[in-house]
Amino acid sequence: MPRVRECIQVLILINISLKPWIFFWLISTESKNTSKVFSEQVHTLQTDLEEVERTLVSRVNAVLPRDLSGLERMVVEHKEFESKLDSFESRIESVQRTYSSIPQKTAPHQAKMDKVVEKWERVWNLTHLYVERLKCVEVVLGNLEETTSMVSKIEMKLGSSENLPTDENEIRKVG
Repeated sequence: MPRVRECIQVLILINISLKPWIFFWLISTESKNTSKVFSEQVHTLQTDLEEVERTLVSRVNAVLPRDLSGLERMVVEHKEFESKLDSFESRIESVQRTYSSIPQKTAPHQAKMDKVVEKWERVWNLTHLYVERLKCVEVVLGNLEETTSMVSKIEMKLGSSENLPTDENEIRKVG
């Protein structure tokens, strides 16, 4: 029986002496796993954001429509694009949570996180600028249609007039 007690005490001492090493190993393993998950998430998100940015840049550089129906089609397409873009918000938050859970953050981790956030902000700002551009085109096309209609009415009045005035002021009175 004394031998069993002695063995138990030795096991307790070994357990106590190994506890910090086991703790360190667990943290190290968890850190590696979390870092790996973070790296995979960041890589996928970065790739997807670059694709979204390319799509957006091609839309910004595309020729604008010269009629309201074409513009309306572009607005609908962009609204669909923005709804897909909304899904990125939750993905970015997920990556940020994973980053926060990394026990031992490194400078490359921080750089990757910063790069993704910057890309997201750039895409979001470009989206808002594109929306403003579409609004401006809508105003211009609306004014153009109104002006074209007004010119057509004046042409019709002038065309239906029996005697066309020769004086510029008289012509203005017709319109």
